[in-house]
Amino acid sequence: MPDKSKKKSNTCFTPNEKIACFVERDYTKGMEVQFSLELPSALNNRIPREDFENAIIRINHVFVLAERLDATTVISNIFSFLFCYLHLIFTPSYYEKQMLRLDELIMQLNREIF
Repeated sequence: MPDKSKKKSNTCFTPNEKIACFVERDYTKGMEVQFSLELPSALNNRIPREDFENAIIRINHVFVLAERLDATTVISNIFSFLFCYLHLIFTPSYYEKQMLRLDELIMQLNREIF
């Protein structure tokens, strides 16, 4: 008779304690959306400082791209105004595309680092 006490476990091991951690906004460049590179105390001894800083730099970069003003953004805004923003029903704005990219990046960072 086989020993049933030696079953293989298919469970994933996760940290015993899940924490919520808030990263402060950095207003050194005015109202531009960016987050502080200072490691929150809740993450001390949980992840390396370099990994945290690299993650925040990547997140801040997405915000820089989303908020930059270039010819494409200007033309899109003029087109939106002239056609009563109807094209936004069918296609997301550049900002919305960047926010979707940010969502994907955060999910990836949560899997890989946090």
